[in-house]
Amino acid sequence: MSLVSISKSALAVLLAVSSVSACPPGSRHSQAINAVKPGSNTTGPAPATQPGSGSTAPAPATQPGSGTGPAPAGQPTFKTGMISAGYFAGFHAKRSKAFNVEQIPWSKYTDVKYSFAETASDGSLDYTGSHEEEIPKFVKAAHANGVKAQLAIGGWSGSIHWGNNVATAANRTAFVKTCLDAVKKYDLDGLDFDWEYPGRKGLSCNTVSPEDSLNFIEFLKELRKAEPKKLWLSAAVSLFPYTNKEGQRSANNELAPMAELLDYSMIMGYDVFGAWAATGGPNAPLSFACDSKRNNQG
Repeated sequence: MSLVSISKSALAVLLAVSSVSACPPGSRHSQAINAVKPGSNTTGPAPATQPGSGSTAPAPATQPGSGTGPAPAGQPTFKTGMISAGYFAGFHAKRSKAFNVEQIPWSKYTDVKYSFAETASDGSLDYTGSHEEEIPKFVKAAHANGVKAQLAIGGWSGSIHWGNNVATAANRTAFVKTCLDAVKKYDLDGLDFDWEYPGRKGLSCNTVSPEDSLNFIEFLKELRKAEPKKLWLSAAVSLFPYTNKEGQRSANNELAPMAELLDYSMIMGYDVFGAWAATGGPNAPLSFACDSKRNNQG
């Protein structure tokens, strides 16, 4: 699974310009990152981050303009410059002694995301299977190495209730509180939003609405207003364009606020080809030319 990290300016363009599975799914996803340098039209591959396979590897990305600042009192001075982000699969944290927070090569990262806290019907976060008790160890190790610790919310099997949790003003307020309670409880530096997918089903049982993208923006606005400190916010986003409330591809920068509210975003450029696909091809192609008919996932 391959992700592409992009800067705020690139994200604004992305917003304007998958998978099929039964519920519940058989597995969660793993992630890798490719970098997009600001001011450049080229992309290049980066080492994979594969929580599902029990390994974590770095991937360079761009440094957003507002993503850094003075370290909070009592916190280490975090690394600045490029972003090198990875995911730690909490659902494999007890798989073996070789897969634990002590084994993460912290010196190679600027931020690492503990995955996943899944969405729940009551607006809470569900850590079932992700070994919630490991999060304090994860955060402590990250801070000891000057690395930002984030909690990833959602995932392939954990996005079922994302739509409902941000569908109304009352639900958004409740979910903001849920997220900030987690930040306070675990002394997190930020959150990573992995909604699969706003306005489009990942799992067949996901709640979906044409208003999803706009509701997500309203959620981010409220979260930013309520944050007790500057949080490091990122998102994993689909290869497919975001849609507006009419269900059409967004235009005229109507979703551009998302780029201002997030510190950076990562394109989920993986699972384009697989056992489900009509034709064979690379799992994470760098070009749409490999899948011109768009009959596969991603």
